Amino acid sequence: MIDEDAPREPGKVKGEACPEHEHLTINGLATFHCVESSYCDHQSVLTMTNMKPLVLCFCLQAIVVMITIPVSHCRTFLPNNGNLIDSTCKKTPNYNLCLQYLKASPGSSSADVSGLALIMVKVMKAKVNDGLKRIHDLQKGGAGPNLKKALSSCADSYNSVLTTDIPEATEALQKGNPKFAQDGANDAANEANYCEEDFSGHSPLTQQNNALHDSAAITSAIIRLLL
Repeated sequence: MIDEDAPREPGKVKGEACPEHEHLTINGLATFHCVESSYCDHQSVLTMTNMKPLVLCFCLQAIVVMITIPVSHCRTFLPNNGNLIDSTCKKTPNYNLCLQYLKASPGSSSADVSGLALIMVKVMKAKVNDGLKRIHDLQKGGAGPNLKKALSSCADSYNSVLTTDIPEATEALQKGNPKFAQDGANDAANEANYCEEDFSGHSPLTQQNNALHDSAAITSAIIRLLL
């Protein structure tokens, strides 16, 4: 039985017992439990209650800090540029080949659309060099008159792409003139077609011509996104 006249201990209220190990949650942020005692320590409750303004202040400060982070720094928290590459390649005539070329380039993960176009111009240049090497190898192999003529014509086409179209496309992209860059890519694709037609259906350069044409077509499609 509780003595009604017994002196009360500081911080305790008579008649308010709580079970052993009962937890009290304040705003979902802090808990305490009653020790093995017949009364709750209300001083602890008051201490926890007084913390609520501090917790609220801290949360508000954290929100303000997040809101005021400059947009330019948000890129740090984003994944790589895979989404841009994927969405860009979907707008080209050869999605899979586009992905293959761009993902093989180390710089593509941080490039914008203009950067992706520049990467594809470099791919075009590599295909042109592959084609020229094949042409020179065939010319050294003792080709007949008709084949020599076609090879010579193809060499001119490929050299034109290498010395004119690719530098034009590169410079135009760097200066922000995508229309001129697209003209260079389209011309490269046409030169590959002209070379293939020179052999009247018996081309030894079909693989190289297709590679140049396809890479140029992808490049042109990406550049079109900048217009």
